[in-house]
Amino acid sequence: GRNLTDSLLRYYVDGKLSEEKIKKMMHGYLANYSFADWNIGRVIDALGDSKYAENTIVVFCSDNGFHMGEKLRMGKATLWEPSAYVPLMIKVPGEKGYSSKATASLIDVYPTLIDYCKLIAPPQKLDGHSMVPLFQDRKQKWEWPSFMGYNDQGYASIRDEQFRFIQYPDGSQELYYMEKDPEEIIN
Repeated sequence: GRNLTDSLLRYYVDGKLSEEKIKKMMHGYLANYSFADWNIGRVIDALGDSKYAENTIVVFCSDNGFHMGEKLRMGKATLWEPSAYVPLMIKVPGEKGYSSKATASLIDVYPTLIDYCKLIAPPQKLDGHSMVPLFQDRKQKWEWPSFMGYNDQGYASIRDEQFRFIQYPDGSQELYYMEKDPEEIIN
């Protein structure tokens, strides 16, 4: 996995890791997060002040994550948590927010909205699962792991609440006990 990308190489100057370049990149990355967070708050506040507040569901998600020095990486293109993680937030009128460790996937958003909005589901079987039962009973066990593929060469990761399994095209594998090793140090 460490050979998947040599992302820190571009931050070397005269054979040494440029601390100045990394600080500048981290500053920009964190500023981007702060700006996005501020804008999300503005949208939620504007919705709350509108006539649509009581009948609008807001779904926020983004692109996958970005290593900021973890596992000596700066960038995407790995199957580890910092790169594989995607934030997902759903705001439902009249419901209090909470955080869940369930490993839902973006394919679960559509079935969730069908369920919340009481729409007629399409006739075909959906790949995702409604998260509504999980939201209604926070002790509910989420039974479906998250799958992530990277390019078409056979890189894949499966993640549930406890484990991450990674398979590489050469047949090598990694398994992490995420509950006790969230930084994915011990394979």
